Amino acid sequence: MRIFYTLVFLFVFSLASSQNNNARLTLSFENTKITEVLNQIESIVDVKFFYIEDWIKDVHVSGSYNNASLDTVLNDIFKDTVINFYILENQSIILTQNNAIYDELVKDDDEINIVFEEKESQPTFNKVEENIEVQEVETIKIGKEEITQAQKKHTISGYVKDVVTGKPLSNVTVLVKGKDISTSTNSNGYYKLEMPSGSYTLVATSLKSEDIQKKIVVYNDGEINFNLEEKFEALDEVIIEVDVDKNVKEVITGLIKIDVEGIKNIPLVLG
Repeated sequence: MRIFYTLVFLFVFSLASSQNNNARLTLSFENTKITEVLNQIESIVDVKFFYIEDWIKDVHVSGSYNNASLDTVLNDIFKDTVINFYILENQSIILTQNNAIYDELVKDDDEINIVFEEKESQPTFNKVEENIEVQEVETIKIGKEEITQAQKKHTISGYVKDVVTGKPLSNVTVLVKGKDISTSTNSNGYYKLEMPSGSYTLVATSLKSEDIQKKIVVYNDGEINFNLEEKFEALDEVIIEVDVDKNVKEVITGLIKIDVEGIKNIPLVLG
């Protein structure tokens, strides 16, 4: 009898889970906050959303659905955001920012589309004689990860400008650290690079300015701008010493011959 009750419980749980996964929704909304739409879905279907409100509190969406699946509605309202969702068996729906949640771990023989750089080893010093200024590197995520994301190249572009004047800087090198990917800005300060999905470090470098690095995680096309600060290098006092006698190698006296007729034609200067 105990086995029978267990089988009945499993059947009912499986049926309830299947019913929620195949739930159909009929609703419409116009320029409505996503948070309000999620509350409306929770009132129609037996689901519960878990997320950080700051991710989507200012996002508005519009849509109209008649007997649509839950997956269809969620894919539509999140398609223009960096939000992914994952439906658990207990009908809890987890929202993530940029990153995707996988059903299982990747096996050894599976192909991994997203390849991330290994962290560079940092040198160790026994004694520090002076304070070394460490540049804070900003990390930017571009687009959002898709589980079925194809291995294709994405375009990263932007402008490089002077941080003080705001003027575009030409001939600035923009490169991907550790990769054979680089370009230079044109007269408008514009650059464009292509790279596959993954984690990279972009560097904007110029002889006239301080270098700037930005860590990026690329899932889609995007724009990364740089503001460079002009670099000044103060030189110590320079003293130039010369020896006049050594610089004069030979003295030549000039000699000009003038005949009698030429002397007659010389004007009188002193009267």
